[in-house]
Amino acid sequence: MKYLNLLLPIFLVFIFSSCSKPENPNTQHTTTSFTDTNSNYLKCTINGNNWEANATSPNVLYAVWSNNKSKIYIAAYNHIYGTDVECISLEAITVDTATSQWVPFNDFNLATYRNIYPAANDSVTFATTSLLYGQAVLNFDTVNKRVSGIFNFPTKSSIDTQVINITNGSFSMPYIVN
Repeated sequence: MKYLNLLLPIFLVFIFSSCSKPENPNTQHTTTSFTDTNSNYLKCTINGNNWEANATSPNVLYAVWSNNKSKIYIAAYNHIYGTDVECISLEAITVDTATSQWVPFNDFNLATYRNIYPAANDSVTFATTSLLYGQAVLNFDTVNKRVSGIFNFPTKSSIDTQVINITNGSFSMPYIVN
């Protein structure tokens, strides 16, 4: 009986540590590594089409860390044709730069896709919501002031019910402290 009382807590810890919360069926996993810390990029797949920020243009990739709010804002732009511009942005609140961490995107931590200057002179924003949410894993290098990560998220249009899926996302870029 004495051994049973010792083994029972160990057995329960083993059983419960192997349990996990059921996943959201909307969640899609990325397989892209985020270990590249020497180049600056943000790339992903938008509804099955490859997308990458145009890193040759100035100010197309940037990240801002706000110390007093524990918040990171990451944005990347890409010129499609003519004057049209696409933007992907990730905003996470209550982030700890000391560790790699998983961040859910929903209506609190926001992830967006925007077509800023479409040919029809109409700007449409697609964003995560409380029902359509995604995820990211962020990794901070506070010595070199770089942030890298992987992400995916579905987004809903601000003007209708259209959904755009952002998958296989990865990024690596310097950040500035605000």
